Amino acid sequence: MPKHNEEQLFSLTPPATFAATVDIPRPGAEPAKLRLTFRHKTKEDLNAWLASGKDAQSDAEWLGVIVAGWEGVNTGFSPEALALLISNYHRPAVEAIIDKYLSELTEVRRGN
Repeated sequence: MPKHNEEQLFSLTPPATFAATVDIPRPGAEPAKLRLTFRHKTKEDLNAWLASGKDAQSDAEWLGVIVAGWEGVNTGFSPEALALLISNYHRPAVEAIIDKYLSELTEVRRGN
């Protein structure tokens, strides 16, 4: 039986975090590319998080559950900095972050 390198084996447990680039809409300019680190959630945890949105005190609090960090921003990541991003870029930023997160977790990537 051939030996398999551990890196070649499929893991039933995905990494705890993953990175993805989100296009954040900006008024009067092209969207900004924001590289976020997201926390992975199981199907059950994802459904619970989605349902918790109506009970969250703020969008920043709600997104803080899935966003673990960022790269390429002039301010370090913190709950306060995430709140400032949302305050300055409004609902379109929130929607862009959620859309990217959901697409990364649930959409199948296909090669051509």
